Amino acid sequence: MDKFVIKLGETDFLTYQLYAASKSERIKKKRRLSWITYTVLWFSFAFLFHLSGQYGIRNILLLVALFYLIFLPLRLREHYKKHYLNNIREHYKNRFGVESEIWFDNNFLFESDPYAFTKIKLSAIKQINEIPSHIFIKLKYGPVVIIPKTITDLDKFKQELQAIAGRLNIPWNVEPDWKWK
Repeated sequence: MDKFVIKLGETDFLTYQLYAASKSERIKKKRRLSWITYTVLWFSFAFLFHLSGQYGIRNILLLVALFYLIFLPLRLREHYKKHYLNNIREHYKNRFGVESEIWFDNNFLFESDPYAFTKIKLSAIKQINEIPSHIFIKLKYGPVVIIPKTITDLDKFKQELQAIAGRLNIPWNVEPDWKWK
């Protein structure tokens, strides 16, 4: 029973929130709808000025529409990042930098820090997602255990977790190219 030490910071919580958002159909749809709405709106204004013969204003509005078409996705990406970061700073600030230990036995995942002791049945693990910087252990009842790859003895941790995933048929999704877009 090896114990592994983790320490979470705001970037760890942010990375998880952005990962979860990138997998949420609702959020993807909302971002796409915002992008389409603003772009169509500006093209519509340009069309109205075209019909009225005001070509100078039309050209300016076409440039604005093209600007939204090209740059709004970048702006929305930063908007969501800032929104999640502010939320994390408000709700999780007391957990930043707190050292905790995580370990497994045959039936449970344990996590202990100075404030709490958590015991999770291994059968409660829904799936495991791995990205370049983190491993996320998603539980069937909602929460996620965030494991930064700065964990002590990462290879041994992954070995133990992969053995558990194999034994319990838990899906392990590896996304080596994932990044927030």
